[in-house]
Amino acid sequence: MGIHIAVESQNKFTAKETWEATISTLFYKFVFSAAFILPVLLLELRKAIIVCILFGIYLIFAESLIIARERNVNPWKVIGEHLAITIIVIFATHYLGHFISLTFR
Repeated sequence: MGIHIAVESQNKFTAKETWEATISTLFYKFVFSAAFILPVLLLELRKAIIVCILFGIYLIFAESLIIARERNVNPWKVIGEHLAITIIVIFATHYLGHFISLTFR
């Protein structure tokens, strides 16, 4: 819904382009999210978490490299920025989850 509203609010795209962006975003979010289910189903939870984090970092790295090449900019700057944000989100999520588990026992 967020992508749909963001694209629609720009008033630069046709209704068809807006729906294409919405549907492709939904599809790819589903596919990438589903990819993280397999380690959870096949591995002990701690190992699955590590595998999922490493897989996610790899995906961020690869996508950042593609973006940098398409924009013809320094790939290490793009990769560094995206990985820094990713690591911040991982730590914030971990400690927020820890806080919630302690607070709402």
